[in-house]
Amino acid sequence: MAVPIGRSQMGIPSMRILLIAGLTAVCTALPAHAWTETGSCLLPEEDLTLTYIINGSSVMSSDFLSSISGVSTLALHQGWSEDGIPRIETSIITDLTWGVMAVTLSDTVLQWLMETDLGIEVRTGSHKSEPHALIPLMLEPGVAWNSIRGGYLERNTVIACDRTVTVPAGSFAGCVMISSVRESSESTRSAVEYIAPGIGRIMLIEELSAPGSWSMMLIHRLDSIERDT
Repeated sequence: MAVPIGRSQMGIPSMRILLIAGLTAVCTALPAHAWTETGSCLLPEEDLTLTYIINGSSVMSSDFLSSISGVSTLALHQGWSEDGIPRIETSIITDLTWGVMAVTLSDTVLQWLMETDLGIEVRTGSHKSEPHALIPLMLEPGVAWNSIRGGYLERNTVIACDRTVTVPAGSFAGCVMISSVRESSESTRSAVEYIAPGIGRIMLIEELSAPGSWSMMLIHRLDSIERDT
């Protein structure tokens, strides 16, 4: 079953949650009043604060296994740019414990969203003149597209649109499952994410590695949802 991501139901990968070894994509969306088309919304139509629990492990070239745990808070604020283009401000704070080392990372990114014949272009404050991602207007199993993230090509494929996923925040039906792969000369990232209608990403499983050097696996699960009033 196809899941339209038209004007009121568009999925947007946010720019970054910085984790020591790489970047992870985060999804967000436009508010309902931003567009005129109707239909069930795949992603949030309101300002939200989403809190994720992170668990994982890393293996270094010395075969030293280290556990990773933490919490990430994602605040989504939706509005308009000066030229009337829909804009999203994403604030992220991630607290990680990696072995015996504690790390706090924070980031705020502005995004501008533009609809084209092919899909939704995503532009950020530092790359406003050049789109770094393109989201198809229609999602259904088998749909694939390329985007640029962190300066590297990322290949994305929709695996399913009907998954039920249970995370600490609850059970969510009708989730879209998307796989992605990004390769560079330094490392490779492969990921599977689950996006719940009206909420956004509820789970992300990602693997990052540098051949012969290190590897890492991280699982992000949605723990709580706060609707800003």
